[in-house]
Amino acid sequence: MLDQVVAAAGTVQQVAAGGAEPVRTSAANGWVEAELGADGRLASLTLDPGLKGLPMERVANAIVEAVNAALDEQQAQGGHGGPSVDLTEVMAQLKQIQEAAVPQMRSFVAAMTRAQQEAAARAAR
Repeated sequence: MLDQVVAAAGTVQQVAAGGAEPVRTSAANGWVEAELGADGRLASLTLDPGLKGLPMERVANAIVEAVNAALDEQQAQGGHGGPSVDLTEVMAQLKQIQEAAVPQMRSFVAAMTRAQQEAAARAAR
């Protein structure tokens, strides 16, 4: 059971250490720039003032293109979109270990105490 907890903790550590890098992409000849943060969420969106005269539908399509390109790039880096880690199972296993360890430790201490008392009794004879 302890090996399972250690393995689960290792998975948590790997996922935390392998977080995604921030990604910045552009669309519409650089007039739209999208940046994703390390958490995979949109961190910034920059629109060139030259877009002002374009139809809104074209601007919206450029925004979608830039954001999707950033998402694709971040996923290609392997930093985002992987399996999420559920700490509930790790915590449940740790609780089981704790509950099993306390009685075992008490039994160990009692056995050591008896052995020490028996050794002292033999030495006194």
